[in-house]
Amino acid sequence: MTKATLFEMSLIRGVLDEVKIERERQIEQGWTLTHDDTHKDGEIALAGACYAIESADQCSLGILKEIWPWEKEEWKPRRNRRLNLLRAVALLVAEIERIDRKVRAEGIRPQ
Repeated sequence: MTKATLFEMSLIRGVLDEVKIERERQIEQGWTLTHDDTHKDGEIALAGACYAIESADQCSLGILKEIWPWEKEEWKPRRNRRLNLLRAVALLVAEIERIDRKVRAEGIRPQ
């Protein structure tokens, strides 16, 4: 297995820093950890998936309207594919955080 170069690692760190900034923005906008904990299993992940799908050129908006887990007013994709992907990853991070909190609180194993 080949190790990542310093340049590759710096690119990865840069993107991860942007994801962190987006996640912090979400929290500052009111989508707090407490709020996230009120969602059903997979709901936040599904929202993240919708933003990722939106970034695909072949995406049909009709499909997203069918699977978007929340009110349609909450659906706010950007014209910039990269920003939609950062939002998608930050939402997936939020779902992982929610699962981890649930596991700790209930003393159960993650699935």
